[in-house]
Amino acid sequence: MYSFYLDGWKFPQTPEKLTVNIKGKNKAVTLVNDGEINVLKTPGLTEISFDATFPMLGPYSFTTKAFKRPDYYLGRLEAMMTRKKASQFIVSRVTPAGKLLFNTNIKVAVEEYSIIEKATDGLDVTVSIKLKQCPAFSTKTVKVKYTLKPAATPKTAPKPAPSPTPSPAPAKAQVRLKVGDMVRINSGARDYNGVKMQSFVFNGTYRVDQVGTTGKPDYIVLDSKGICSAFHEKDLTPVNSSKTVSTTANRSAESAPSAKTHKVVKGDTLWGIAKKYYNDGSQYKKIYNANKDKIKDPNKIYTGQVLTIP
Repeated sequence: MYSFYLDGWKFPQTPEKLTVNIKGKNKAVTLVNDGEINVLKTPGLTEISFDATFPMLGPYSFTTKAFKRPDYYLGRLEAMMTRKKASQFIVSRVTPAGKLLFNTNIKVAVEEYSIIEKATDGLDVTVSIKLKQCPAFSTKTVKVKYTLKPAATPKTAPKPAPSPTPSPAPAKAQVRLKVGDMVRINSGARDYNGVKMQSFVFNGTYRVDQVGTTGKPDYIVLDSKGICSAFHEKDLTPVNSSKTVSTTANRSAESAPSAKTHKVVKGDTLWGIAKKYYNDGSQYKKIYNANKDKIKDPNKIYTGQVLTIP
């Protein structure tokens, strides 16, 4: 007696025929003057094929008593093909007296199956199934140790002359600026640390507006139009000071530039006004904060309003 099991379920009717195919991977090679030889290699994967019949209307006297319709088994086969996971295939062989002979027990994957329905079989469904062995495997990590040997120096090569010890460069005098100091931008300076602010018209004099608070010597300076950017201390020279003395005089209130005004015309928005004066529409909050006594809603301004442009 034979019993077939696949993925934990038993075939309701034992297939009439089972084919197990084990392919060798040996390779014949022809040697010069020695004829042909056979290079022995590890055998290929085991292939198993058989036809299984699934009764439609009920169990026969020779089938298992736990009856399930063919669509149940077809669903199990489809799941096995799509889940990308190996299943266990077992064939149990027992004598009529109940003595166990030997088993076939192997990890397999469903490679292919064909559904066959013939009028001579009535409503029963026959499925031609092909399985292929799935041996367990795993990846391995290999650590390679090697030592680099220094290149050999030719015996005739002259010894290199010792390089002179460079004298230490004089320490640069640090500029210590504070808010309100006037500075000049050194030629070639660029925005520092990628701060997204307006570019400067260089070779001018500017006012320190903010001093870095994160421990970095960064300074944000403003020009007469309120356009700002960030610079490192090495890019700034205090106005009217020596190389080592920082500017301490603040701009007097009389010399501070007066704020501009803008009269709202039809079609104006705070975003557009900020774009006009700051070249950056996202600076509209600066205008809104300076005109809260006139603007209740930053999305609503009216023709004829006179706004202060800080």
